[in-house]
Amino acid sequence: MHGANLTYDILTKSRNPSAIESLTAGLCDSDSQTRTRSLRTLVARSDTRSCEVILKHWNELDCDLIDPRTVQQRPMAEAVETALREDGDMVLAAIDAAERFQLFTTIPKLILLAESHANEVVKKRAGDAVLQLVEPLGQHARFRRDRTMIRGPVMSRLVDSMERFSSHGNEVLVEAFLVASAWGDHELRRFIDQRGPIADLV
Repeated sequence: MHGANLTYDILTKSRNPSAIESLTAGLCDSDSQTRTRSLRTLVARSDTRSCEVILKHWNELDCDLIDPRTVQQRPMAEAVETALREDGDMVLAAIDAAERFQLFTTIPKLILLAESHANEVVKKRAGDAVLQLVEPLGQHARFRRDRTMIRGPVMSRLVDSMERFSSHGNEVLVEAFLVASAWGDHELRRFIDQRGPIADLV
């Protein structure tokens, strides 16, 4: 077992492309322990390509085995944002990963998908992911533990989405705005004081 531990430690840090190839093969191994360790090693690596492999195999993986605290946030966010932007076969996997790993930097792109994506499944999943992602931000703000560096840009995008409501009509995004808000927020008070459909929704 010690030898196996050392092997996976090496694979976590190795820059050799064959390391990713070995771990990718491990995801499909017949031995469950090998599959688990390969998955956990991939998420612990600090390169975007490893994260792309995870997204590609997302529907075949037991992602409950991943401790979100071990995920390398920057490369995972980069891989997810690329998949969301390219809007191909991995878009639903990317939305799931954004939500599961709390990739707050992906929220602006998720908002756009929730507003206007042609596929209703993608549109709904993106909206639901935004709602889940902003919940802890709103909780922190209301208890005066505001994560301003994260919440500020998110609130700006949600405000923009609120102002586009007549175009997209997605009430989940209105709910996300409310969930992310604190009572002292200027924009929240502004929408409440306005007359019209947005004020009625708020």
